[in-house]
Amino acid sequence: MSYTFRGLKLKIRNELKKQGYENKYIDYEEFLELYEPYKTEISERNFADILGISYANWQAIKHKKGRTKILKKEYKKISDERKEEILEDIKHKGYVNKLIYYTEFLELYETYKSEISEIEFAEILGISTANFSNLKNNRTRAKICKTQQYKEIEQRKNEIQKELLNKGYNLKPTNYEEFLQLYDKYKEEFDEETFVYMLKIRYSDWEYMKKDRDEAKKLNISLKELIQNRRRKIEEDIKNQGYVNELINYEEFMKLYANYKEEISEIEFANILGINEDNLRIIKHSNNKRTTVFKVEYTETTVERKKQIRENILNLGFENTYITYEEFLKLYETYKNEITEKEFANILGLRVNNWQSMRHLGVRTRILKNNYKEISEDKKEEIKQKIRSMGYANKLIKYEDFLKLYEPYKNEISENDFAQIIGIATVNLNSLRLGKFRARVLKSSPIELMKNCIESGMGKDETIKYCMKECGLSKEELLKEMENYQREENLKRNKSKESR
Repeated sequence: MSYTFRGLKLKIRNELKKQGYENKYIDYEEFLELYEPYKTEISERNFADILGISYANWQAIKHKKGRTKILKKEYKKISDERKEEILEDIKHKGYVNKLIYYTEFLELYETYKSEISEIEFAEILGISTANFSNLKNNRTRAKICKTQQYKEIEQRKNEIQKELLNKGYNLKPTNYEEFLQLYDKYKEEFDEETFVYMLKIRYSDWEYMKKDRDEAKKLNISLKELIQNRRRKIEEDIKNQGYVNELINYEEFMKLYANYKEEISEIEFANILGINEDNLRIIKHSNNKRTTVFKVEYTETTVERKKQIRENILNLGFENTYITYEEFLKLYETYKNEITEKEFANILGLRVNNWQSMRHLGVRTRILKNNYKEISEDKKEEIKQKIRSMGYANKLIKYEDFLKLYEPYKNEISENDFAQIIGIATVNLNSLRLGKFRARVLKSSPIELMKNCIESGMGKDETIKYCMKECGLSKEELLKEMENYQREENLKRNKSKESR
């Protein structure tokens, strides 16, 4: 049974949902296992699209490992009242100010997974996007259902650390008796365990100090170190979200900054991302401007590597192709960690002014131009006859078939021109390249097809059935074509008689 692309998409999605893959995280190895039954019907890129994997995420799991979510469930927006109900439910289960691992998070989420996404559930519990990313990757625990009292404790912690730092307690070896002396001043405010957390003493060290009271541990409360550690943590969080050597505008910058604005200034956050003050000001006051975060320092690209990159893009079928800036960025994604965007544009044969027009004006620009000589009409007719003699007239073909037919002529004519010669429009050729559908070669008119069938000795009924199938016409439509053709032929004959 053959399917349209849309039908195939629904079929694959329904089959995988039945197998329990909705909202599931998979790596590239699992992706290939799922793709295996469909690889003769659809390209890998289109299969990723069917699973709801963006081009960037597909490339990330393919080349940088990691996992991505597939078949994401579409959730209806829930009311603020419902969010409040969920939060109260969790609090009543005893999770106020509690640190949890991702496994515990999933246990809590189980009750609500049919009405809300994981990320929205995390927001309800008071877990920031960055912290949720770390939670999922089992790098840390997250505190949920924080009360105002907890927030006040956090603020008080900073004050106490400053006090002790000013008294010279930073990195000073301290045993349990000395710890209790320090704690005495604050014991009316906090329990002993909370005070341990404030001094950044590991819980296991504190337990050991209590058992062996002469054992000394260092109080590591250096504010400078705390700031540096926090900067490293923020940098790690943003990079884990895929923002390495990425171009962002001010709106995207502010979305990233939202999780940290209570603790760090906008310019400090920009500095962590590698954005200087001038570039921050430019993107802030211009809707069209973007700047690079965590910019990669590139080494010089060899001539051989540039040739290889060009060849790779040619093999994707982009020779003499007009593309948008969005399509340009998709192609660049694979190489962004080794060459600059400008250098990549140069490899594709784009002049600086064409590249800038594409970036800022939305102009479609042709890449990988091949300077072919114009071929004669006789040569075009020769190509057509050759394709017909191979049995491809009126035949539906895939892109792989197209490339086989094109192979003998690739040094004298472009793919686009070859497609036009064999009756494939440019828009259909692009869809063919993407594996979206098959294209018909040297499509004959119904009358021409009928003539060929009759000349080959095919019977009338057989001819009609064959032409209906090949031309996609009903019997009535085909007979109407024959009547019109007969009428035109009669008119020609009558005019010919009159002229005599």
